[in-house]
Amino acid sequence: MTGTVGIIGGNDKQLEPWLRAAGLRVIHLRADELSSPVRGVGAIPDVVLVDLRSERNLLGVIPNIKRHYPSMGIAIICSSLDPALMLEGMRAGVNECVAEPITQEGVESAISRLLQQATPTEGRVFAVVGELPILKLCDQGLFDVAARRHLTTIVEEEDGE
Repeated sequence: MTGTVGIIGGNDKQLEPWLRAAGLRVIHLRADELSSPVRGVGAIPDVVLVDLRSERNLLGVIPNIKRHYPSMGIAIICSSLDPALMLEGMRAGVNECVAEPITQEGVESAISRLLQQATPTEGRVFAVVGELPILKLCDQGLFDVAARRHLTTIVEEEDGE
């Protein structure tokens, strides 16, 4: 498997080694880092794994992530398959659920299914004219903050010539 997995919440020391052993890049994110593309993150993960076992309220950030990154796959880790939590998760935009006891195979299977459905965000070419289309693409989450600053600088330099 190849791809980047963002982990939000939790402090399970097994997750990162399991994901790295599967060939995945792992980044740890704060709950608010993907909820707004204006704030942006250094790298936008292909999928997000939200650990709800210690912080169930993290489920509330998922709708914001899905609003800005609609094709991003999201999996949750929970203590049990509580029907109310499953319904709330589906409404929020959760694609996969891994319940305790978690296993390496269970986590890898969920991430693998999400990666198969993911729309790649790298390797896209966009041709834009002017600053407004660039800002719209940034607002849709197609560029991170560093790319936005770079593209805006290029436009400003061209306007100044």
